[in-house]
Amino acid sequence: MIGVSRIITGHNHFFVHGWQGDFAILKEMGKKFNFDVEQVEAISHCGRGVSSSAIRKALVEGTTFPEPTGGPANSQ
Repeated sequence: MIGVSRIITGHNHFFVHGWQGDFAILKEMGKKFNFDVEQVEAISHCGRGVSSSAIRKALVEGTTFPEPTGGPANSQ
């Protein structure tokens, strides 16, 4: 038992040496070790992809993602 009940990954998550582990392998591991696995789809905001790296960068720089041109009606 590994003490995990659920793992949620991003759409482009890879793991282990050489980035060989993918979502399919993680799902197989979930069946073997009895935990759920969920993958979230890619999202965008104002035409830009949103990633954990972009969020970390904005936090470090003290900036935010740009607001949509024309106000909330154009948000994605």
